[in-house]
Amino acid sequence: MSRISQYKQSALHWNRSLIEKSFVDIYKLALDSYEKKSKETGVEVHDSSTQEQYLAKIMCDFANFKNISLSGSKGASIRETQTSHGFKYLSDGAKATFQIKNYLGGIYYLTADEVIQSKDVYIIQESKNSTMGFLPSLLDIKDGLFKLILYSNLDTLCLDTRPVNFESCLKLTGKRVSGSLTMPCDESSIIQFLNNNKGSYTKKEEETLSKLNQEASSNKKLMIQISSNTL
Repeated sequence: MSRISQYKQSALHWNRSLIEKSFVDIYKLALDSYEKKSKETGVEVHDSSTQEQYLAKIMCDFANFKNISLSGSKGASIRETQTSHGFKYLSDGAKATFQIKNYLGGIYYLTADEVIQSKDVYIIQESKNSTMGFLPSLLDIKDGLFKLILYSNLDTLCLDTRPVNFESCLKLTGKRVSGSLTMPCDESSIIQFLNNNKGSYTKKEEETLSKLNQEASSNKKLMIQISSNTL
């Protein structure tokens, strides 16, 4: 019980870890206990061969589930890299597929809009655009941040097995933006940027800028760039 209460990951991670590391041993201990109780009480239980077949089916189903999930994820990421932006000003680099492995051995396939090489640093970039307003929609911004916060917290990034230096960038472009702003930054930079864009943004968008700066400050490999889509 103490292990469960102190566990920091999700229930999915707990269940998967349990099946991969402990389930077979626990199941076989249970079978031994049932057989012992059967002999003591005279109550019949299913024979061991039936139980072994059931165990084999469970593990086979679990393996199939992982394979189906991974192949679906991989296929989706490949299709995504073959899709181009309709707006040329969003594209700074080439699309890429990432194979991310967690500490439990799970593998996830994700994509990024662009990967840009700047000297010896690879920048993983997600781009969101507003064709008419100041900032993209909040849903679009959250979608970009979701991936980039994951990327910015990777322990290691390898290109063809070779570790490389990397950063992540959320690029936000809007038609009504004047100048540019790169986060994280100090508050005075945000104030100056807003002064240069008076009448172009809403109070909610002003609050969004402050929150974005907090996110960029909290994730050391994450930067956020805001500029006009006409640049």
